Amino acid sequence: NPKQFPKEEFEALLKQITPENGIGYDNGIKPRRNYYYSWLPFAYRLALETGRRREELTTMKWSDIKEINGELCILVLDIKVNRIKKRLTENQKRYNPTPVTPELMQLLSEMGYEKYKGTDNYILAPEVNISRGKVMCNILSRSFAHYYKQLNTGNKLTFKSLRKANFTQLQLKYGDNARFISGHTSTN
Repeated sequence: NPKQFPKEEFEALLKQITPENGIGYDNGIKPRRNYYYSWLPFAYRLALETGRRREELTTMKWSDIKEINGELCILVLDIKVNRIKKRLTENQKRYNPTPVTPELMQLLSEMGYEKYKGTDNYILAPEVNISRGKVMCNILSRSFAHYYKQLNTGNKLTFKSLRKANFTQLQLKYGDNARFISGHTSTN
C-alpha cells in the first residue's frame, strides 16, 4: 500500500527541525532526548534526492562523485547487497551509480561541494565525529519519526518513505529502467 510524501509535507518537516522542537519527553513531562542535529535537513534532502539507504547516505564521500559516460554520478557502495552476498574484496563489491540531477547538484553545492570536491570527507556532516554505522543511522530514523509525528498528518511515514518517494519519481521518469538507477534486480 504505497504512501505518498507530498512536497508540502516534506517542506513542513524540514521547517519543524529546530532545537526547540527536538526535545522528546517521557510521558509528556520529563525530557528524554534531544533529537535535533543541524545536519538533519541536509540528510533528509539527500535521502529524497538520491534514494539511498541510511548507511549508504552516512558513508558517501565527496571522492565518490565521478563522471561516468559524461554524466556526474555518485558511486554509492551497495552495502546491503555486498553484506548479503559476502562481497568482501574491492573488485567483488557492487556500486550503484546515482545520477547527480540539477536538484541534487544544488543540494551538494549547499553542502560544500566546492570546498570538499574530490576529498575523502563524508558528504553528510563531514565535521561530525560519531559512528557512521548504527549510531548515525539510528539518529536519522529516530529524529525523522520524532519530527514527523509533530506534523500531526495522520499518516505513518518513516525515514524509508524518502527512499520510496525517490523510486516512485524514478519509475515515473524512466519506467522499468528505473531499477538500473535504484540498484534493484527487478521492477517488483
